[in-house]
Amino acid sequence: RAWREDRQALRWRAGEFAEQLRRQRALGPPLAVGVAELRLALDGYRQE
Repeated sequence: RAWREDRQALRWRAGEFAEQLRRQRALGPPLAVGVAELRLALDGYRQE
């Protein structure tokens, strides 16, 4: 149960992060590196 709540929190956090990325992409240069890092982090979390 706690694990499921953790996943929901992570998903929410990822959504917040994506929202920030969208805003920053509108203002500045693309953050491909940040996106790649987030993907790696999410993949690592899924594998655990």
